[in-house]
Amino acid sequence: MRCLAGQCNQDNYIRNVDSLTLRRETTEFDARLFGVIARSLICPRRSQPTKSGGSQVRYSPWPVLLLRTITPSRLTRCRFFFVSTHKDAAVYCVGLIASIVSVLAAAASSDDAAGRDLKMFHGNWSLISVERDGKKTPPDELAATKLAIQANKFVLRRNSVLVSEGTFTLDPARKPKEIDETITAGPNRGKVFKGIYEIDETHHTVCFGAAGRERPAEFSSKPGSGRVLQVWRREKE
Repeated sequence: MRCLAGQCNQDNYIRNVDSLTLRRETTEFDARLFGVIARSLICPRRSQPTKSGGSQVRYSPWPVLLLRTITPSRLTRCRFFFVSTHKDAAVYCVGLIASIVSVLAAAASSDDAAGRDLKMFHGNWSLISVERDGKKTPPDELAATKLAIQANKFVLRRNSVLVSEGTFTLDPARKPKEIDETITAGPNRGKVFKGIYEIDETHHTVCFGAAGRERPAEFSSKPGSGRVLQVWRREKE
C-alpha cells in the first residue's frame, strides 16, 4: 500500500509540476503577445536616414514579428482567447490578424490624408474674411494681415509686424476636419486653440474657439460664442 500511495503521490506531483509549467509558459506567452500587439499599433513605421542626408520611411519589423508570434498552436495556450483546439485557434488567429491589419491600414490612411492637407497649407496666405463673435473685421485690416506657413509652423503678421507664431496639428479623419494651434510667440503665447478647417488648392477656412473652450462643431461665429471664423486665399508665387 505504501508503494501504491507513493506512486499516486508521485503522479500527483508530476501533474502539478506540468500544470505550473503550462501556466508559466501561458503567462509568458500572453505577455509577449500583447507586447508585440502594442508595439505594432503604437510604432507601425520608423524613419531611417539615407546616404543623401534625407530620410526614408520604412515599415517597422513589429507587424512581421506579430504575424510570426500569433499562431494557432500558441493561441491554444493563451488564456485571453479561451480557445481549446487548433481549429478554433486558427479561426481566432485569422480574425485577430484581419482586425489588426484593418486598424493599421486605417491609421496609415489617416496619416496620408494629414500629410496631403499639411502640404496644401504650405505657402503664403492673404486674409479675405474674418468674423469674431459675429462682427466682421474692416477691409483695411484684412489687407494688412498675412500668414506664412512652412511644414507645421505658422507666422502671422500685420503691417509686417509679428502678431503671433506657433505650430499646428491636423486630424482630417474627423468630420469636420480638426486643427489644433499652439501659440509659441505673441500675446497668447502658451495657449492652445481648438478648431476645424477646410482647405483646397486656393483657399482655406478655419474656425477657432476661444483658448480653453471646446472645439466648434460648425463654421460660424455667433455673437457671444467667442469664436473666430477666417477665410484665407493663397498668394500667387
